[in-house]
Amino acid sequence: MKFSIIVPVYNVEKYVQECLLSIKNQTYNDWECVVINDGSTDNSYAKCLEITKDDDRFVLINQNNSGVSATRNNAIDICQGEFVIFVDSDDYIDIELLDKLNNFIIEKNTDIVFFNYNTVYDNGKILPCDFYSIFNEENINKDTVFYNYFKYSNMGNVWGKAIKLSVIKDNNLKFNNEYFFAEDQIFCYELFLVSCNIACLRERLYYYRIRNTSIVQSYNAEKLINMEKYANFLRINISKLETNSDEYEKFLNQMLTHLLFKENSDIFNKYDLDKKEKKKAYLALKNSSLIKYLTPTNLKERLLANTIKSCYGCNLIFYKLKRILKI
Repeated sequence: MKFSIIVPVYNVEKYVQECLLSIKNQTYNDWECVVINDGSTDNSYAKCLEITKDDDRFVLINQNNSGVSATRNNAIDICQGEFVIFVDSDDYIDIELLDKLNNFIIEKNTDIVFFNYNTVYDNGKILPCDFYSIFNEENINKDTVFYNYFKYSNMGNVWGKAIKLSVIKDNNLKFNNEYFFAEDQIFCYELFLVSCNIACLRERLYYYRIRNTSIVQSYNAEKLINMEKYANFLRINISKLETNSDEYEKFLNQMLTHLLFKENSDIFNKYDLDKKEKKKAYLALKNSSLIKYLTPTNLKERLLANTIKSCYGCNLIFYKLKRILKI
């Protein structure tokens, strides 16, 4: 069985060689890896070239910046394996991943395999995460998959999965270029709709890196628009599902509530905004259609929800106090 591994690369010179070496050193040899440098402005391409130049199992492509969705679509078009695995270029995989997947897929005859992961922090700490152990059985029915998709955001990640390439190509599944937020989640939703056999390999075989979250980030007003489109996408598709639609609505509201809390916190704590820009970003969030989904379930969440609904000055004071009190 041949595996295709897709690695989109953008400005990850610090991490990309660890990623590619974890692929190059696989104990299972029948694989190809499509590495696409998406217009990196750092030394990422040169770092990729060092690892891939003497190994014809790698296909290294250099392209103008197109975004992760277009990059993944371009890679899918040239993949020739039976199963495809998406690996983020700042993450890495266990050297026995393909070996274990090959044996498991032959045994289970499945369209998708979920596998567990470890979380890697910049300080070197590694914590195990057995997320997919939420499934009691190795073979998973579609209702259970959708139930957990709406309940847990991790279900929408494309990494941590091996996917039969024919399922993607036969159903013309694509990552939506209109999104830079939740593009994974939409792709996975559509994937789950057309997949017949889904199984879970409970071993931790992926290393997901969480980079320093204290770094100031750029604000993009399009993210809010993407969040609204994602909410509408899920709302429309929930109505098409035959079971558990009321519960899915509840999970959707909870997920959007937490997204709103995080975005508001980032506006006042993380994004690189001056006072005028910060106020504009806050008002855009407060007046967005997403506010109707706020459904706090405890005292802390009610406080956060009321803060969002209050005024700009109240939010300034609230987040300043949080920083002083470190809460």
